[in-house]
Amino acid sequence: MRGMRALIGLALRQALRGRGLAAACAAVYACILGLAFAVAAEGPKEANLKFYVTAAWLLLAGFSVCVVAYLPLRFFGAERAGRQVHLLGTRPVTRAAFIGARFCAGVLIAGAVLAAGCAVIGAGASVCARRLGIEREALAGCAVRPAPPKPVSAGQVRELAAVLGRDAAFLERHGERGVAAVARESLAVWRLTEGESARIVWPDVGPREGGLRVRVNARVFPPWEIVEVEFRAGAEVMRREIQSGVACELRLPGDAIGPDGALAVTVALPAERKALVYFPPGDGLALYLPEIGFGENLARAGLLFFAFTAAIGGFTVLSSAALSRAVSALAAAVIVFAALSANTLSEAAAQFTGTLGHSHGEAAPEPLPRGVREVWQKAVTGMLAVVPTMRGIDPGAELVEGRTIGFGAVAAVAVHGTLLRGGGALLLAWLVFRRRELGKRV
Repeated sequence: MRGMRALIGLALRQALRGRGLAAACAAVYACILGLAFAVAAEGPKEANLKFYVTAAWLLLAGFSVCVVAYLPLRFFGAERAGRQVHLLGTRPVTRAAFIGARFCAGVLIAGAVLAAGCAVIGAGASVCARRLGIEREALAGCAVRPAPPKPVSAGQVRELAAVLGRDAAFLERHGERGVAAVARESLAVWRLTEGESARIVWPDVGPREGGLRVRVNARVFPPWEIVEVEFRAGAEVMRREIQSGVACELRLPGDAIGPDGALAVTVALPAERKALVYFPPGDGLALYLPEIGFGENLARAGLLFFAFTAAIGGFTVLSSAALSRAVSALAAAVIVFAALSANTLSEAAAQFTGTLGHSHGEAAPEPLPRGVREVWQKAVTGMLAVVPTMRGIDPGAELVEGRTIGFGAVAAVAVHGTLLRGGGALLLAWLVFRRRELGKRV
């Protein structure tokens, strides 16, 4: 343990000895603060604040990943270049201590960079909000409650399932129970055509002095149409232009909640517009209830991303220990790309293999042949089982959209990413790295 601490201190001194890392950190933090003054004060104020947080987070996240990917390359590259390691005394240093020290040093530095960057983003968000004349808590972390499903009867489900079951390929792919589930899910989606209205009720919302918001992310057919939809909640009447894939928000005061603690929102479509508007389950129409402040949610986002970068650090240590410096740099770049794009690759795999699920009126993709689909699914599943991921959570998007990042999500990334995948990579690094002990065993 004593030799391990000495090796970690040595690695930290090696990394911090030069001025390159400090200069890069200063430049990135200056850019993050500079963005707060560069954001335009005209236009939608909340959208401008979201733009600042998005740009600042992307800058910090990209820099943190580069730091944790670069430091192990530097540690092992310097050791190989000198053909020796610094003497720490007469005690021998084992492979485990040598590998672990490089990993711990890189993670400590990346964590410090990420923590300082989150503090800079918080300060920049306060400056930007003050310039825009709004509160930073407009992006407070909220609990998300999707709209309750539309009530459907068993007869309606059987009728639609019979219609869907006439497609032999669809029936073979989903089975009878799957077809019934698709029919039930499809009927439970809120849809509106010209002149129709729907009353959607969220129970047990409770009194909210600070108000709340409803996020709308509807689909419109024909897809290129822009439809004006009316929303009524209590005495509030609002109209929003709805376009497919473009989200909008409704700010509601606390008195929009009824005396029974329920929030009722009536959605109406004009009679003169021949269009179909439907709200996909989950994000089509969701209620956002404030829970925590922006600063706390930012800290949770940084903690989640730190667990993710630690997992990437394990793989970069593996590539640095097993390969030459040039090849390990290429391998680290591939690992970082695969890790950052894992969610996109997973969605693309489901889309092109026809396993994404029912599209509720959207054009369903043509599935690949059965054999090709199975091979593709196994290949993508195997890649995602090895590469560290954020378990389908984008901390930057959660932060900007004002959704609370739970500690359960942080723990899941830490366990599945850092402990399992990152730890497995460190174990492989211990196996493949040629032993270079300091001192001799007596």
